Amino acid sequence: MESLRQKYTRWQFLFFPPAFEPLRPVPLTTYLLIVAVSAGLFAVIGLFVPADGFLGYDWYHYYSRGIREPFYPPWLVYVQWLTWPGLVGLNCAGLVMALYQRRASPVRMALPFLSLPALWLLFLGQLDGLVLLGLTGLPWLIPLASLKPQLSFFAFLTHPRRLVWLGVWVGLSIAVWGFWLTDMFSYDRQWQALYTGATQPQNISLWPWGVPLALVLLWHSRGDVDMLMLAGSFVTPHLMPYNYVVVLPALARIPFWLACLLVAISWLPLSANWVGDWGWQLGHLFAGTLWLALYTKRRRGAVCLP
Repeated sequence: MESLRQKYTRWQFLFFPPAFEPLRPVPLTTYLLIVAVSAGLFAVIGLFVPADGFLGYDWYHYYSRGIREPFYPPWLVYVQWLTWPGLVGLNCAGLVMALYQRRASPVRMALPFLSLPALWLLFLGQLDGLVLLGLTGLPWLIPLASLKPQLSFFAFLTHPRRLVWLGVWVGLSIAVWGFWLTDMFSYDRQWQALYTGATQPQNISLWPWGVPLALVLLWHSRGDVDMLMLAGSFVTPHLMPYNYVVVLPALARIPFWLACLLVAISWLPLSANWVGDWGWQLGHLFAGTLWLALYTKRRRGAVCLP
């Protein structure tokens, strides 16, 4: 008779198989050195190109002033301590570190910085690079990884241990700040209350219509952190093209010519300036193509999943 432990092992392999392309293990000293050096170098950009309200709009008008919209977690207010150069530096350091974990060459590291999500992120002064930095340093950097959980949440589905980490952090945060999740889950109501009559054509979320597609993609993404986040992009309730920053490191895992093509495809949402609001939806072409490239690579690698 099968023991309980054997059943658990079989269940774990079914839903949480090992990654077919494990990330490069990074010793703590190496990790800190790469983050410190890359953050310092990119922070220079922030020193010489200050946020003036046009550049770094979201930083200037919201984050630097400690303004937290209700659909963000309460610890977001501490981002204001980073300063503008610090935000630029750590945003870029997150991308550099994630690319290093995926064994990217220097040329491959430079490529994602030419994409629309990366440049739009820096132009707005958004936080998704911090989220990516948090994902590179789990479990200790869960507060960063959960700043904007639209896509990063799906990264926790790679292993039960990660879900436990997330549960512990959410429990601790509720003990400190109260049940803040009710605000996040009432996003639409809060948004209308704050911005009556405002529209967000750049929000390309397919929720709830993308649920069937996302469920299929999530099943075939088991064990792969990049594929899970890409699959989750088709079901998350709020998605802006710059949120794809957290999946840009996956470009280091596919052929260089295809990575270059995807960087070009990432710019297609700007076609909305000429073809109308539906052009923003072309952002899904980037996510779908990148997911398919990773899936094809896994299939060709003869990775067997139940």
